Amino acid sequence: MIRSERAPTLAFRERETTQAAAYLVKRAGGRLNYTKLLKLLYLADRTLLVRYGKPITYDQWVSMRHGPVLSRTYDLIKTPESGGYWARHLATDGYDAVMREDPGSDDLSPAAVQVLEEVYEQFGGLDTWAVRDAAHDLPEWTDPGNTAHPITYRSVLEVEGFGQEEVDAILENIEAQDALDRLIAATRR
Repeated sequence: MIRSERAPTLAFRERETTQAAAYLVKRAGGRLNYTKLLKLLYLADRTLLVRYGKPITYDQWVSMRHGPVLSRTYDLIKTPESGGYWARHLATDGYDAVMREDPGSDDLSPAAVQVLEEVYEQFGGLDTWAVRDAAHDLPEWTDPGNTAHPITYRSVLEVEGFGQEEVDAILENIEAQDALDRLIAATRR
């Protein structure tokens, strides 16, 4: 049974993250402020977790000065030259994420696409700082000053009213899916 407040180390889903980010960038016309993109991705990841019991990205969430952030995704935005799937499809131009090549959405579940669309419909028309302010209103976010504090899946599920047994079951399912995905990836090498 999982009782730790520390988030388990899950295998980050670069393909799903890239496709989710590209979906939002495409909806914004091919260019989107990356602070706003990070908030939209967090809101979508969080919504999918609460609604369906799993995130899109399997990223590590953190509270930063401007709100919740997906840690590995932030690294991809800040160092796009690192190569990989993200860099083939998205670039950083100043403070914007821009589409290089549409990766499609084949690795996203229909539920993930639906949630991305809902998040974009609700927040996409707002400016960057209004989206940031909306993210500041989430109960799991705390202002860390100039540092970053982890936001666990457990803490989000708890503030959303899930009971201890439900939270434990959801986290166990996430970890089991992660282990299965790692096993499948290892057999393909």
